[in-house]
Amino acid sequence: MFGCTMRAARLFSSLVLFFVAPLAFSQQCSSYVAVNAFDAGSKAPLRGLAARDFTASMGSSIAEVVSIQPAFRNRAVVLVDAASPTILNSVADILREAPEGMPVAFASFGEHSVLSNGFFSRGDERNVAIDTVLAGSKNLGSHPRVLDALHRAAGLFEHPQPGDTILLVTDRHEAGSRIHAAALRQELQKRGIRVQFLLPPVIVNSDLGAASLFTPWTLIDRADDRIIELAARTGGAFMGFMNAEWLSVASSGYVMQLLINEASSRKARLHLALRQTGGKLFYSPRVLPCKTSLVADVR
Repeated sequence: MFGCTMRAARLFSSLVLFFVAPLAFSQQCSSYVAVNAFDAGSKAPLRGLAARDFTASMGSSIAEVVSIQPAFRNRAVVLVDAASPTILNSVADILREAPEGMPVAFASFGEHSVLSNGFFSRGDERNVAIDTVLAGSKNLGSHPRVLDALHRAAGLFEHPQPGDTILLVTDRHEAGSRIHAAALRQELQKRGIRVQFLLPPVIVNSDLGAASLFTPWTLIDRADDRIIELAARTGGAFMGFMNAEWLSVASSGYVMQLLINEASSRKARLHLALRQTGGKLFYSPRVLPCKTSLVADVR
């Protein structure tokens, strides 16, 4: 009798493990990633995309695209090369007119960098921060330490939020930064910060047409290839030359919510694709740390 009882207990334990194990391995959580989407032919942004337009996976695990929303009122650091006071002041003037409620920080750089002391969404506070940065931008050195400036700008994002963006404006090439590109890329990916890269405006021969000022694919040799790659691998992109709508680049693209396997989120790389061909996506292969753990419904 006792032996039968022990066998029944072992059988019960085995059944419990059999049914509980899938639950343990089905632990899921919600995370976010910023995505830029362009037409592969025209290079124009793809607008109006929905969650159903994407497929997603984390390593060998399928990820569910729960929702996708246009980036809106996301935090942005506008980081400007101080080599041209004219461009620096022009950027500052437009930044003063940023929409109320848009959290913006301002920074400039050369060999050194100067940054506002946080993000400001109200016009009066933002103006004071902009004036402070401009006052400190007169003697920042002649060599553009772009990577160091990006590293310092990333430090303004104390706690990751979906859509965090550094909007970089420069046409000079990286020179002499202490931080290496690979280390900076890993830092930005881990913290979910993307780099949107713009060249300052230039005057070109009118025969080229006004549109040539605003395409990422014209005079691309002016841009540093290392910065283009860094932007793309953080979920940002090389967005061409500045035009009258340049500030909208900070909020371009989408913020995607994913339901993923919690274990794979720590190591596996994200892969996204459009169900319809003809589009090109820019996103970080790493996602933000999970916010909420969920046990999959196995009914």
